[in-house]
Amino acid sequence: MSKEEGQASVFIIALEEVEDLNNSKKEAESVIQTLMEDMGSDLCASLEHLIEKDDGNPAKLKDELNLIRKQRVTQTEVMRSTLCEIGELVCHDVSKQPEHKGHSVHKNDILERLGLEEYCNEKLSMRHIKKISSQTIQSNKPSELQEVPWYFIQKLMMVHSGALMLKCIESQCAKKHKGQLEDEENVDEWLSDDTEDTLVLNPLDVIVAVFMCSDHFVQQELVQKMSMCQIAVPFLLPNYNGSFYNLQWALRTIRKKWHQTSEGSETSTIEKDIVTHPMLAVTFIRLGDLQRSKSAFLNSLLSGSQDHHSFFTHSEMEGGHVPRKISNGLVELSWYLPQKKENEGRLLEPMVVMNLRGDAKSLSTQVGFLAEVSSMIFVFVDDIGKEEENVIATLSKSKSSFFLLLNIKSNKTEAVTKRLKHLKSICEITRDNVLVRGMKNDAQFVSTVLSSICKAERRYVTLEGMSAACRKLGFYIDEDYQPCKAGRKNAEKVLSYLNPDKIVELKEKIFPFQGLHWQEFSRIEKEYKRLKDTGEKTPLEYAKELEQKKKELRQKQLENELSPAIKMFIEALLGSTNDERLFFLHWMKFKLDSISSTILPELCEKLVTQIRGTNEKKQLLNRLSRSSLVLEHFLREIGQIYEASFYCSDPDLKKHLTKLPSAAADMMLSGFPVELIDGDVSNIPIRWVSDVLKQVQIKTHPDTRIFVLSVLGLQSTGKSTLLNTLFGLQFAVSAGRCTRGAFMQLICVDQHMKAELRCDYIMVIDTEGLRAQELLSVTNNYEHDNELATLITGLSDIVLVNLSSESSSEMQDILQIIVHALIRMKEVGIKPSIYFIHHNVSDLSASVLNFSGITKFFKQLDILTQMAAKQENKEQTYTKFSDVIHYDIKKTMKYMPGLWHSEPPMASVSSGYSEKVFELKQIKNCEEIDNLVSELKSEADELARKQELEGLRKL
Repeated sequence: MSKEEGQASVFIIALEEVEDLNNSKKEAESVIQTLMEDMGSDLCASLEHLIEKDDGNPAKLKDELNLIRKQRVTQTEVMRSTLCEIGELVCHDVSKQPEHKGHSVHKNDILERLGLEEYCNEKLSMRHIKKISSQTIQSNKPSELQEVPWYFIQKLMMVHSGALMLKCIESQCAKKHKGQLEDEENVDEWLSDDTEDTLVLNPLDVIVAVFMCSDHFVQQELVQKMSMCQIAVPFLLPNYNGSFYNLQWALRTIRKKWHQTSEGSETSTIEKDIVTHPMLAVTFIRLGDLQRSKSAFLNSLLSGSQDHHSFFTHSEMEGGHVPRKISNGLVELSWYLPQKKENEGRLLEPMVVMNLRGDAKSLSTQVGFLAEVSSMIFVFVDDIGKEEENVIATLSKSKSSFFLLLNIKSNKTEAVTKRLKHLKSICEITRDNVLVRGMKNDAQFVSTVLSSICKAERRYVTLEGMSAACRKLGFYIDEDYQPCKAGRKNAEKVLSYLNPDKIVELKEKIFPFQGLHWQEFSRIEKEYKRLKDTGEKTPLEYAKELEQKKKELRQKQLENELSPAIKMFIEALLGSTNDERLFFLHWMKFKLDSISSTILPELCEKLVTQIRGTNEKKQLLNRLSRSSLVLEHFLREIGQIYEASFYCSDPDLKKHLTKLPSAAADMMLSGFPVELIDGDVSNIPIRWVSDVLKQVQIKTHPDTRIFVLSVLGLQSTGKSTLLNTLFGLQFAVSAGRCTRGAFMQLICVDQHMKAELRCDYIMVIDTEGLRAQELLSVTNNYEHDNELATLITGLSDIVLVNLSSESSSEMQDILQIIVHALIRMKEVGIKPSIYFIHHNVSDLSASVLNFSGITKFFKQLDILTQMAAKQENKEQTYTKFSDVIHYDIKKTMKYMPGLWHSEPPMASVSSGYSEKVFELKQIKNCEEIDNLVSELKSEADELARKQELEGLRKL
């Protein structure tokens, strides 16, 4: 029974006694007044309001009190019934879960040489590629072919555009052999290189081998990283049982952003899912051998006026000359995306470029598929014989626009001309369909091809739509994997309750537990920790009053019914196999991000370009926050349901929710971020977070040691990108998605590294930007930033402080916040390591800064230390930064170049950025590692108790 229900019952009993004694209305009022005085400040505000508005009619008041009591009983019964349904959902037996088979892979020479035979059936998983191991913290070139797949994966995970430079370094044996050849003075043997074939494979063979030995989630991760590196991604893989393998699921995470020009020449930026957005699909194939590389030409086509980039591997690249063994028939994709200022003759719309590897004469199945799905097909051919003529004749009759790209050998002109005349007579080939290279260089021929693309008939297609042609031809499609289909079906059921045009209104109905009551609860909880507005009350009385209000608000939360969408979400979360659950969560994320991408970019652009007044800006920021709908909102609602249930005395309401933290722990161990701080109210649902971490401990080991690394910095300075590059994580970085609050992810440490690093897992915490516009528009003080920095610093073993080199005033602001946090931590005996990461600093600038800027930087820190110490009343204790924390000048400062090489949207991630981030990954500083799983809650409690730092535990 709730407090409100109990007090209502007391009043009802008293009024019934007055009725039984036939006492007057005045006596009834006297009894009520006496009860109100006895209850004092404990009287529920709702009952006090009801009695005060009473018109002196005891019978009416009793009816209204009975209504409250019955309503409360009914609501409790509804909630109990709902939670009983949830409690009855039981995950399937682990032994019955399907393995990540998906497709069969027959062993072959390439797989054996690469050491991948063991992964033909038991696929490479995310746990394999993300764990911290000796392979992932070293960047040595492979010395043998068995190291090549891991080197390739590692380079991709650090988003390094040199991931396809896969030639092994010579072994000592090979070097010794070369030395013997030189000593023998045998000129004939000098000209041979018998080590070449054993040291390198064609990069495309490595890509195909790795993809065929990876599970669906690894394939997806690798494709995303390849796309960021502007490396062409596989779309149709050759398989070894005579079929082909179409990647749809693997492409789902790719989102592209480009500049769109309207008829009025106005330019806007749009971001779309690359799988579902209709665009031109332009295919390039070759017939026979060519004098010039098809793929090298495509690189020129895509590079345009920018620095030349190798989107597709070609014969002049490292290993590109090695004959392909298993990758003939591979279809790769890359994208052309319009820039803000295009040169004359460039396309003003996006297109996907599809490249078929191998001679199309022997790849009839792939050619038939491409003819079915393409907008246009360009055929490179240098000599036309009977076989070439047959393929050309077939393609010319397809529904795709068709072009021949001729580079005729001088001695073949007459024969080719004769074949063209015959083709003209039997099919609809015109002069416009034949593009002759002749003496044109790449740039000139690119212009010719682009002109033909611009003039051709428009036929827009989607990659998703191509799956129908795949099924017709009997290809295996990754999204036809049963757990993937089940996960998608569940996600669509949940999202069927959403209307993208009414997100703001629907959020209040779908997520009632994180609505006004949770917001008010958070506000009161902050005041409960600070006790700033006690007025004439004693601190104890005031705290007791606030505690009562918190209980009432939790009780009101429980009056809400679970929305159908949340019921469905919990059912899918608890009632699915592990595979189905993972696919379900990914589908939810994709579809919610897609919904957000149609709403948020427009609001963000308005915020940047149109809004001037403070009030208008504040309204738009509020609308931006309310329009955001992501997976975290569903998980936050579950957390609030769980939290609210523990304020209720009904044990049945509690026991049915015990599976929820376990499910969240499974998510965390699978690599999903879990919310630590609710960014909308700046509060930690401490019981929920603690119980999730306890479940992590139970599912791993009672003595699990966790090392915590976090990042702090201004908004939009690349904190999430830094962590994603550093550890291959998935913190959100899409349009309109600045991080709010804080999120945590777990990374497993390899068994062989645990002793060296002295931890079992690394927890990575991503935080919202300091000096965020959303908060500055509401208040001009930086109290929130100080609270956030103090909490995160207190929980961390290492804190990365992101600094932009572009604004000295902003740098000073964030440094002051960090110094405050470090002083507070020093006072309670916590000493994290700090690294200052300066972004957008070139190698040349870094050398100058190393010489002249470091001393100035630390002098500035000394001044800020004195200022912060004065505010903390510790000016005698801390006079310079070294009094606060021990640091090594050479190791504490890190410099990062810009993220992009060239200019987006066609830019790749800078290899310099990737390499500098990798250097950061090699930091080994695990001297003070505590068991975070068991101590996170107690540490936060202790910090709050010792310092009362603006509600440290509950921001």
